[in-house]
Amino acid sequence: MKSIRESWTMGLTAGRAFVLPALVVVLCLSLAGPAAAQLPGTVYGQIFDAKTGETLEGVEIIFTDPEAPAFREVHYSGRNGRFRIMLKNVVKHERSGFAVELKKEGYVTRRVGNVRIPARSETRLSQLSGGGDWNLTSVDDALEAQAALQQGANPGPAPEIDLEAQARGSAIKLYNQGSNALNSGDYDTAELLFTNALDKKADLVPAMGGLARVLSHRGDHIRAVEYAEKVVAAGEDLENMNQILYAGYDALGMDDKAEAALKALQATDMDKAGKNMFNKAADLFNSGQIPEAQVELEKLLAADPNHPEANYMLGICYAGSDPAKAKVQFEKFLSLAPDHADAPTAREMLQYLE
Repeated sequence: MKSIRESWTMGLTAGRAFVLPALVVVLCLSLAGPAAAQLPGTVYGQIFDAKTGETLEGVEIIFTDPEAPAFREVHYSGRNGRFRIMLKNVVKHERSGFAVELKKEGYVTRRVGNVRIPARSETRLSQLSGGGDWNLTSVDDALEAQAALQQGANPGPAPEIDLEAQARGSAIKLYNQGSNALNSGDYDTAELLFTNALDKKADLVPAMGGLARVLSHRGDHIRAVEYAEKVVAAGEDLENMNQILYAGYDALGMDDKAEAALKALQATDMDKAGKNMFNKAADLFNSGQIPEAQVELEKLLAADPNHPEANYMLGICYAGSDPAKAKVQFEKFLSLAPDHADAPTAREMLQYLE
Protein backbone atom coordinates (compact mmCIF):
# COMPACT_ATOMS: atom_id res chain seq x y z
CA MET A 1 0.00 0.00 0.00
CA LYS A 2 1.20 3.49 -0.70
CA SER A 3 2.05 5.82 2.11
CA ILE A 4 0.50 9.22 2.59
CA ARG A 5 1.73 11.97 0.29
CA GLU A 6 1.71 15.70 0.86
CA SER A 7 0.64 16.55 -2.67
CA TRP A 8 -1.74 14.73 -4.93
CA THR A 9 -2.32 14.38 -8.67
CA MET A 10 -4.98 12.53 -10.57
CA GLY A 11 -4.93 11.35 -14.16
CA LEU A 12 -7.38 9.37 -16.29
CA THR A 13 -6.41 5.81 -17.17
CA ALA A 14 -6.40 4.48 -20.71
CA GLY A 15 -9.56 3.00 -22.13
CA ARG A 16 -12.03 5.34 -20.44
CA ALA A 17 -15.34 6.12 -22.17
CA PHE A 18 -14.32 9.75 -22.55
CA VAL A 19 -11.10 11.69 -23.07
CA LEU A 20 -10.22 15.01 -21.47
CA PRO A 21 -7.14 16.96 -22.53
CA ALA A 22 -4.49 16.93 -19.80
CA LEU A 23 -6.91 16.21 -17.00
CA VAL A 24 -4.87 16.64 -13.84
CA VAL A 25 -6.28 17.43 -10.44
CA VAL A 26 -4.04 19.85 -8.60
CA LEU A 27 -5.16 19.71 -5.01
CA CYS A 28 -5.05 22.72 -2.75
CA LEU A 29 -6.73 22.72 0.66
CA SER A 30 -7.07 26.49 0.76
CA LEU A 31 -8.91 28.13 -2.11
CA ALA A 32 -8.23 31.65 -3.27
CA GLY A 33 -10.36 34.24 -1.59
CA PRO A 34 -10.44 37.88 -0.57
CA ALA A 35 -7.65 39.04 1.70
CA ALA A 36 -8.58 38.91 5.35
CA ALA A 37 -8.90 42.18 7.16
CA GLN A 38 -6.95 40.73 10.06
CA LEU A 39 -4.05 38.32 10.04
CA PRO A 40 -4.12 35.85 12.93
CA GLY A 41 -1.17 33.91 14.28
CA THR A 42 -0.95 30.95 16.64
CA VAL A 43 1.68 30.02 19.19
CA TYR A 44 1.76 26.68 20.99
CA GLY A 45 3.99 24.96 23.51
CA GLN A 46 4.26 23.61 27.02
CA ILE A 47 5.14 25.11 30.43
CA PHE A 48 7.28 23.25 32.97
CA ASP A 49 8.57 23.68 36.50
CA ALA A 50 12.11 24.95 35.89
CA LYS A 51 13.60 22.66 38.54
CA THR A 52 11.60 19.44 38.52
CA GLY A 53 10.53 19.42 34.89
CA GLU A 54 6.92 18.71 35.88
CA THR A 55 4.29 20.21 33.58
CA LEU A 56 2.26 23.12 34.93
CA GLU A 57 -1.47 23.31 34.30
CA GLY A 58 -3.48 26.49 34.91
CA VAL A 59 -0.69 28.98 34.30
CA GLU A 60 -2.21 32.38 33.49
CA ILE A 61 -0.71 33.62 30.21
CA ILE A 62 -1.32 37.35 29.69
CA PHE A 63 -0.57 39.06 26.37
CA THR A 64 -0.18 42.86 26.25
CA ASP A 65 1.38 45.37 23.86
CA PRO A 66 3.45 48.27 25.24
CA GLU A 67 2.34 50.44 22.32
CA ALA A 68 -1.36 49.50 22.58
CA PRO A 69 -2.41 49.96 26.23
CA ALA A 70 -5.98 48.83 25.52
CA PHE A 71 -4.86 45.43 24.29
CA ARG A 72 -4.92 42.58 26.83
CA GLU A 73 -5.68 38.89 26.32
CA VAL A 74 -5.61 36.21 29.02
CA HIS A 75 -5.18 32.50 28.34
CA TYR A 76 -4.31 29.45 30.45
CA SER A 77 -2.11 26.40 30.05
CA GLY A 78 -4.16 23.24 29.93
CA ARG A 79 -3.62 19.57 30.59
CA ASN A 80 0.06 18.65 30.85
CA GLY A 81 1.00 22.30 30.70
CA ARG A 82 0.04 22.61 27.03
CA PHE A 83 -1.29 25.71 25.39
CA ARG A 84 -2.30 26.71 21.86
CA ILE A 85 -3.18 30.38 21.58
CA MET A 86 -4.48 32.16 18.47
CA LEU A 87 -4.22 35.95 18.45
CA LYS A 88 -6.55 37.61 15.97
CA ASN A 89 -4.26 40.23 14.46
CA VAL A 90 -0.57 39.73 15.13
CA VAL A 91 0.47 42.15 12.38
CA LYS A 92 -1.04 45.04 14.34
CA HIS A 93 1.37 44.26 17.18
CA GLU A 94 4.38 43.43 15.01
CA ARG A 95 6.28 46.65 15.66
CA SER A 96 6.75 46.35 19.40
CA GLY A 97 6.01 42.63 19.80
CA PHE A 98 3.89 41.23 22.60
CA ALA A 99 4.78 41.38 26.28
CA VAL A 100 3.85 38.12 27.98
CA GLU A 101 3.32 37.62 31.71
CA LEU A 102 3.03 34.16 33.25
CA LYS A 103 1.41 33.75 36.65
CA LYS A 104 0.64 30.77 38.86
CA GLU A 105 0.13 30.59 42.60
CA GLY A 106 3.28 29.38 44.32
CA TYR A 107 5.53 30.44 41.43
CA VAL A 108 7.55 33.53 40.66
CA THR A 109 5.79 35.63 38.02
CA ARG A 110 7.75 35.62 34.77
CA ARG A 111 7.73 38.38 32.17
CA VAL A 112 8.89 37.94 28.58
CA GLY A 113 9.14 40.87 26.19
CA ASN A 114 9.30 41.43 22.44
CA VAL A 115 7.52 38.18 21.54
CA ARG A 116 6.75 38.24 17.82
CA ILE A 117 4.26 35.76 16.37
CA PRO A 118 4.23 35.13 12.59
CA ALA A 119 0.91 35.67 10.81
CA ARG A 120 -1.05 32.87 9.13
CA SER A 121 0.91 30.10 10.79
CA GLU A 122 1.18 27.96 13.90
CA THR A 123 4.56 28.41 15.56
CA ARG A 124 6.13 26.49 18.41
CA LEU A 125 7.06 28.73 21.33
CA SER A 126 10.76 27.88 21.15
CA GLN A 127 10.91 29.13 17.55
CA LEU A 128 9.63 32.62 18.33
CA SER A 129 11.81 35.69 18.34
CA GLY A 130 11.81 36.69 22.01
CA GLY A 131 10.11 33.41 22.93
CA GLY A 132 12.49 30.74 24.20
CA ASP A 133 11.07 28.68 27.04
CA TRP A 134 8.46 29.89 29.51
CA ASN A 135 9.32 27.62 32.41
CA LEU A 136 8.50 28.87 35.90
CA THR A 137 10.47 28.75 39.16
CA SER A 138 8.58 28.01 42.36
CA VAL A 139 8.73 30.59 45.16
CA ASP A 140 10.33 28.00 47.45
CA ASP A 141 13.08 27.24 44.93
CA ALA A 142 13.71 30.93 44.35
CA LEU A 143 14.01 31.58 48.10
CA GLU A 144 16.30 28.58 48.47
CA ALA A 145 18.56 29.84 45.69
CA GLN A 146 18.61 33.31 47.22
CA ALA A 147 19.51 31.92 50.64
CA ALA A 148 22.32 29.86 49.14
CA LEU A 149 23.79 32.99 47.57
CA GLN A 150 23.58 34.88 50.84
CA GLN A 151 25.40 32.10 52.74
CA GLY A 152 28.46 32.70 50.58
CA ALA A 153 31.45 30.90 51.99
CA ASN A 154 29.38 29.09 54.67
CA PRO A 155 26.92 27.07 52.64
CA GLY A 156 26.25 24.56 55.41
CA PRO A 157 25.55 20.87 54.73
CA ALA A 158 24.90 19.86 51.14
CA PRO A 159 21.18 19.59 50.40
CA GLU A 160 19.70 16.22 49.49
CA ILE A 161 19.60 15.76 45.74
CA ASP A 162 16.36 14.60 44.11
CA LEU A 163 17.83 12.38 41.40
CA GLU A 164 14.44 11.63 39.84
CA ALA A 165 13.59 15.31 39.43
CA GLN A 166 17.09 16.02 38.17
CA ALA A 167 16.84 13.31 35.52
CA ARG A 168 13.44 14.54 34.37
CA GLY A 169 14.63 18.14 34.15
CA SER A 170 17.66 17.10 32.11
CA ALA A 171 15.50 14.93 29.82
CA ILE A 172 13.07 17.77 29.19
CA LYS A 173 15.91 20.09 28.20
CA LEU A 174 17.09 17.49 25.68
CA TYR A 175 13.53 17.11 24.40
CA ASN A 176 13.18 20.88 23.89
CA GLN A 177 16.46 20.94 21.96
CA GLY A 178 15.26 17.99 19.88
CA SER A 179 12.02 19.79 19.08
CA ASN A 180 13.98 22.80 17.84
CA ALA A 181 16.08 20.53 15.62
CA LEU A 182 12.99 18.74 14.29
CA ASN A 183 11.25 22.02 13.47
CA SER A 184 14.30 23.18 11.55
CA GLY A 185 14.41 19.96 9.54
CA ASP A 186 17.50 18.50 11.21
CA TYR A 187 16.14 14.98 11.68
CA ASP A 188 19.46 13.37 12.58
CA THR A 189 20.06 15.74 15.49
CA ALA A 190 16.43 15.50 16.57
CA GLU A 191 16.58 11.70 16.72
CA LEU A 192 19.80 11.80 18.76
CA LEU A 193 18.39 14.30 21.26
CA PHE A 194 15.06 12.51 21.66
CA THR A 195 16.92 9.21 22.18
CA ASN A 196 19.18 10.80 24.79
CA ALA A 197 16.15 12.25 26.54
CA LEU A 198 14.60 8.78 26.79
CA ASP A 199 17.89 7.39 28.08
CA LYS A 200 17.56 9.77 31.02
CA LYS A 201 13.80 9.37 31.47
CA ALA A 202 12.39 6.32 29.73
CA ASP A 203 8.75 7.36 30.25
CA LEU A 204 9.07 10.92 28.88
CA VAL A 205 6.07 10.86 26.55
CA PRO A 206 6.92 14.02 24.55
CA ALA A 207 10.27 12.47 23.54
CA MET A 208 8.44 9.33 22.39
CA GLY A 209 6.20 11.51 20.26
CA GLY A 210 9.22 13.31 18.81
CA LEU A 211 10.83 10.02 17.83
CA ALA A 212 7.58 8.85 16.27
CA ARG A 213 7.54 11.96 14.06
CA VAL A 214 11.18 11.51 13.00
CA LEU A 215 10.73 7.81 12.20
CA SER A 216 7.48 8.38 10.30
CA HIS A 217 9.19 11.05 8.20
CA ARG A 218 11.91 8.55 7.30
CA GLY A 219 9.44 5.82 6.42
CA ASP A 220 10.47 3.60 9.35
CA HIS A 221 6.81 2.81 10.02
CA ILE A 222 7.37 -0.17 12.31
CA ARG A 223 9.30 1.86 14.88
CA ALA A 224 7.17 4.97 14.32
CA VAL A 225 4.03 2.99 15.15
CA GLU A 226 5.73 1.49 18.21
CA TYR A 227 6.42 4.92 19.71
CA ALA A 228 3.13 6.46 18.60
CA GLU A 229 1.20 3.61 20.26
CA LYS A 230 3.05 4.31 23.51
CA VAL A 231 2.10 7.98 23.32
CA VAL A 232 -1.57 7.20 22.75
CA ALA A 233 -1.51 4.56 25.52
CA ALA A 234 -0.28 7.28 27.88
CA GLY A 235 -3.39 9.32 27.06
CA GLU A 236 -1.57 11.85 24.89
CA ASP A 237 -1.95 12.94 21.29
CA LEU A 238 1.25 14.88 20.70
CA GLU A 239 1.13 16.56 17.30
CA ASN A 240 -1.67 14.13 16.53
CA MET A 241 -0.18 10.65 16.79
CA ASN A 242 -3.24 9.25 14.97
CA GLN A 243 -1.81 10.70 11.76
CA ILE A 244 1.43 8.76 12.27
CA LEU A 245 -0.49 5.62 13.24
CA TYR A 246 -2.66 5.83 10.15
CA ALA A 247 0.35 6.32 7.86
CA GLY A 248 2.18 3.45 9.53
CA TYR A 249 -0.70 0.98 9.61
CA ASP A 250 -1.60 1.82 6.03
CA ALA A 251 1.97 1.34 4.82
CA LEU A 252 2.27 -1.95 6.72
CA GLY A 253 -0.99 -3.31 5.32
CA MET A 254 -2.74 -3.35 8.71
CA ASP A 255 -6.07 -2.24 7.26
CA ASP A 256 -8.28 -2.65 10.34
CA LYS A 257 -5.93 -0.65 12.53
CA ALA A 258 -5.50 1.98 9.80
CA GLU A 259 -9.27 2.39 9.62
CA ALA A 260 -9.50 2.80 13.41
CA ALA A 261 -6.70 5.40 13.40
CA LEU A 262 -8.40 7.26 10.58
CA LYS A 263 -11.69 7.40 12.52
CA ALA A 264 -9.84 8.74 15.56
CA LEU A 265 -8.18 11.34 13.35
CA GLN A 266 -11.55 12.36 11.90
CA ALA A 267 -12.73 13.19 15.42
CA THR A 268 -9.81 15.56 16.02
CA ASP A 269 -8.72 16.89 12.62
CA MET A 270 -11.14 16.33 9.75
CA ASP A 271 -8.99 18.31 7.30
CA LYS A 272 -6.01 16.03 7.83
CA ALA A 273 -8.20 12.93 7.76
CA GLY A 274 -9.79 14.12 4.54
CA LYS A 275 -6.38 14.61 3.00
CA ASN A 276 -5.45 11.02 3.84
CA MET A 277 -8.72 9.68 2.45
CA PHE A 278 -8.36 11.68 -0.73
CA ASN A 279 -4.76 10.48 -1.21
CA LYS A 280 -5.95 6.89 -0.99
CA ALA A 281 -8.70 7.52 -3.53
CA ALA A 282 -6.25 9.26 -5.86
CA ASP A 283 -3.83 6.32 -5.67
CA LEU A 284 -6.64 3.91 -6.51
CA PHE A 285 -7.89 6.09 -9.35
CA ASN A 286 -4.45 6.52 -10.88
CA SER A 287 -3.86 2.75 -10.75
CA GLY A 288 -7.08 2.16 -12.67
CA GLN A 289 -9.14 0.91 -9.71
CA ILE A 290 -12.06 3.25 -10.38
CA PRO A 291 -14.78 1.41 -8.38
CA GLU A 292 -12.47 1.19 -5.36
CA ALA A 293 -11.63 4.90 -5.66
CA GLN A 294 -15.34 5.65 -5.84
CA VAL A 295 -15.95 3.79 -2.56
CA GLU A 296 -13.21 5.79 -0.80
CA LEU A 297 -14.55 9.09 -2.14
CA GLU A 298 -18.05 8.27 -0.97
CA LYS A 299 -16.67 7.55 2.50
CA LEU A 300 -14.90 10.90 2.50
CA LEU A 301 -17.99 12.79 1.36
CA ALA A 302 -20.12 11.05 3.98
CA ALA A 303 -17.82 12.61 6.60
CA ASP A 304 -17.18 15.90 4.78
CA PRO A 305 -19.83 16.59 2.09
CA ASN A 306 -18.25 19.93 1.17
CA HIS A 307 -14.81 18.62 0.18
CA PRO A 308 -14.45 20.26 -3.27
CA GLU A 309 -11.85 17.97 -4.83
CA ALA A 310 -13.62 14.81 -3.64
CA ASN A 311 -16.84 15.95 -5.32
CA TYR A 312 -14.89 16.65 -8.50
CA MET A 313 -13.11 13.30 -8.57
CA LEU A 314 -16.29 11.40 -7.78
CA GLY A 315 -17.88 13.14 -10.75
CA ILE A 316 -15.04 11.81 -12.91
CA CYS A 317 -15.60 8.31 -11.51
CA TYR A 318 -19.32 8.44 -12.27
CA ALA A 319 -18.94 10.02 -15.73
CA GLY A 320 -18.49 6.73 -17.54
CA SER A 321 -21.15 4.76 -15.69
CA ASP A 322 -23.80 7.10 -14.28
CA PRO A 323 -23.97 10.49 -16.02
CA ALA A 324 -26.81 11.72 -13.78
CA LYS A 325 -24.75 11.20 -10.63
CA ALA A 326 -21.70 12.69 -12.32
CA LYS A 327 -23.66 15.87 -13.07
CA VAL A 328 -24.70 16.16 -9.42
CA GLN A 329 -21.07 15.91 -8.28
CA PHE A 330 -19.75 18.40 -10.83
CA GLU A 331 -22.50 20.88 -9.96
CA LYS A 332 -21.71 20.49 -6.24
CA PHE A 333 -18.01 21.02 -6.95
CA LEU A 334 -18.69 24.22 -8.90
CA SER A 335 -20.98 25.55 -6.17
CA LEU A 336 -18.23 24.98 -3.61
CA ALA A 337 -15.28 26.19 -5.67
CA PRO A 338 -16.33 28.15 -8.77
CA ASP A 339 -12.83 29.62 -9.18
CA HIS A 340 -10.93 26.35 -8.66
CA ALA A 341 -8.30 25.48 -11.27
CA ASP A 342 -10.43 22.49 -12.35
CA ALA A 343 -13.67 24.47 -12.61
CA PRO A 344 -13.32 24.94 -16.42
CA THR A 345 -12.91 21.17 -16.87
CA ALA A 346 -15.94 20.52 -14.68
CA ARG A 347 -18.01 22.88 -16.84
CA GLU A 348 -16.80 21.09 -19.98
CA MET A 349 -17.80 17.77 -18.43
CA LEU A 350 -21.29 19.09 -17.68
CA GLN A 351 -21.69 20.09 -21.32
CA TYR A 352 -20.39 16.68 -22.41
CA LEU A 353 -22.89 14.91 -20.15
CA GLU A 354 -25.90 16.86 -21.39
